[in-house]
Order: sequence, then structure tokens, then C-alpha cells
Amino acid sequence: MTAMKGMFLTNLKLIPTLTTTNLNQGLLLQLNKPPESESFYDEDHNKGTMDLVEEEGANNNKEEKEKEKEKEKEKEKGKHWIILYTTSMRGIRKTFQDCKRIRFLLRSLRVKFDERDVSLHMEYRDELWNLFGGKVIPPKLFITGTCVGGADEVLALHEIGCLRNLLEGAPTLSTDDHDFPCVGCNNFRFSICSKCSGSRKISTPHTHHHHDFFFVRCPDCNENGLVKCTICSTF
Repeated sequence: MTAMKGMFLTNLKLIPTLTTTNLNQGLLLQLNKPPESESFYDEDHNKGTMDLVEEEGANNNKEEKEKEKEKEKEKEKGKHWIILYTTSMRGIRKTFQDCKRIRFLLRSLRVKFDERDVSLHMEYRDELWNLFGGKVIPPKLFITGTCVGGADEVLALHEIGCLRNLLEGAPTLSTDDHDFPCVGCNNFRFSICSKCSGSRKISTPHTHHHHDFFFVRCPDCNENGLVKCTICSTF
């Protein structure tokens, strides 16, 4: 009987038992382990959110580019809506005064116009002569590509009220454009070339003799050493 009792106690010791410490550790491990299905859902949800954000950003960029293109088109269209060929040369007093009168008239009507001074830029003079097929004297006003005429014709149209009808839909001047001159050129539409300081010549080193320099024509300015104003030349 004693021998059987000893064998029973020996077998009882071999059976694994759960202590309070082991039970607590198991529960903590089970609680801290994240569910696989929940983790999978979070990854899919985050990926879907990132895709939506990227798609929305791409759409916004596309809309901004389209708006910029529309603005450029409107700007380019407005630039050539009204073109006034003038001269700042005072050699012929009547011509200079006629240009001044038409310029003042357009500004008083508060419309934007592209003034092209033929005395400051030879390309403008050649452009005007090519339009008429020969030499002509400014001022000459063009509205949407059609020549309205010189000073007498434009003033006559204004007196009978037809000029305003022709200018309907033209880009208008803002308060700043009308009241304040351009800070870059004081409304001359041209400024002195910064590359050659108006001399129309720049020095460049000799190909074979690096210590020798020779002068070449400045590629940036026109025949008067001027360049178009970067601020107001596009209006």
C-alpha cells in the first residue's frame, strides 16, 4: 500500500500544472497580440487613403495648369486687341502731337493697348510699313487686327460715338495701371540694356589669344541699345 502511494505521488509530480504567474503571462501575451484581420484592414485602409490623396493632388495640379493656360491665352489675346503705332520723335511737331492725342484718348477710355514706338525700335517701323506696303506716318491704330486709321479718323469716330463701340470687350486698365507709371521704364516700354549699358557692344576673349579681347554686337538690345521692359512690355 505504501509502495502504490509513492508511485501515485511520483506520477502526480510529472503532470504539468498552471501557476498564477504562468496564467497571467499567457493572458498578457494573448491581449497584446494584434488581430491579423484588423491589421490587414488598417493596411488596406491606409493604402486606399494615400491613393485618394494622390489622385486628388493630381486633379488639383491639372486644374491649376488649365487655369494658367487660360490666363496666358487671355493675356496674349488682350495684348494684341489694341495696337497703337506711335513715335516719340519731336522732329515733326504735328506727328508727335497726334500720337500724344490718341494715346491720351485711349487712356481716358481706360482700355489696355500695346503701344509700339517706331522711333525706338526699328522692327516696329518695318512691321508698320509692311502692313501698309510702304512708308506711312504714325499714329496708326489697330483694333482686333483691323486698321481704324490715323489721328483724324480715330478722333472723328470718337466724336460720333463709334469708337467706344469698336472697343467694346477690350481689356480695361486697372487703377494702378492708369495712375502710376511703370517702375521699370516710366511707361517708355523700353529700358537701357544691362548687358552692354546701351553701347550695343560687349567684349569677348580672343579664340587663340586669351589675353586679347575684341568687341562684338550685343545680342540682347536693339539698334538704340534698348531692350523691352520686362514689367510692362506685355502690358
